[in-house]
Amino acid sequence: MSTVKVSSKIFRQVFMSAVKQRKFPRRQFLQKVGVLKSGKYYLIESRQLGEGGLSLASSEMFSKEETVILNFRIPKGNYVSVKADVKNILDSDLASDRIVGFFFKDLDLSSRRQIRLFVAQRNV
Repeated sequence: MSTVKVSSKIFRQVFMSAVKQRKFPRRQFLQKVGVLKSGKYYLIESRQLGEGGLSLASSEMFSKEETVILNFRIPKGNYVSVKADVKNILDSDLASDRIVGFFFKDLDLSSRRQIRLFVAQRNV
């Protein structure tokens, strides 16, 4: 596992710099997401959602490049079940502050458009 422990202050700075490097914009998305990992199902609180993926706040251990199935409902949209790879893991000194970033694999066009619309409506 290639995770790094950092202080909460550094954690916030690194997390915010990662936001600037994303290919797709994200929007705050605070709801439970179902995660199927190695035959076990977890409900984990999400943090952000975008066309390319989402981030979760989890004390559950993940490893980079691990593939999981994510299940969630797009606000004002469809229920989505999609394969995703763990792209980033950012630990802080508190286990509850671990942020895990997932990259969607093969997300259908309709769901991608609904997520794009959800993100675009952030200022409405």
